[in-house]
Amino acid sequence: MEIAARFGGSSILCKAIGVNLPLMTLFDAFDYPVRIQQADYYVELDRALNNRFRCNIDFNTIYVDYDDCLILDKKTVNIRLVEFLFKSLNERKKLVLLTKHNGNLEEELEKFRLAGLFDRIIHIPDDEEKYLYIENDDKAIFIDDSFAERQRVIENRHIPVFSPEMIDVLMG
Repeated sequence: MEIAARFGGSSILCKAIGVNLPLMTLFDAFDYPVRIQQADYYVELDRALNNRFRCNIDFNTIYVDYDDCLILDKKTVNIRLVEFLFKSLNERKKLVLLTKHNGNLEEELEKFRLAGLFDRIIHIPDDEEKYLYIENDDKAIFIDDSFAERQRVIENRHIPVFSPEMIDVLMG
């Protein structure tokens, strides 16, 4: 037998449809009138475990690629990466877009509503190496979908590198 003042983990499903059980319990305890306004939509709860990482990398600048990294298939924003970039902005980190993108980059950033996100945008020619544009700062990281680009950055700048699917490691 368990006696505890708590709510079951799955009670969050009630909150998802507009019924805040903990708040209603407080209102009931203080004799406030309580009324349920249940939402009129279907919600399904999946209580699978999520991976969470703790990483000891100390960085203050993020260099990130555009094509197939920030923008997927030339039509979709990588929302997990954007979430990480905004988290980094909240932590006062510097964001640098480093890309070989062919096309009007400023226009596309506007289209995807990402204009103004970056502290610096470095648009380099196809025949240049990205690592040449990364300052010799041991407090930087590099995010790119290209294994070859990441490898050259490791070899020449000796900073941590990440592919877009590794962002969860940085989210904490």
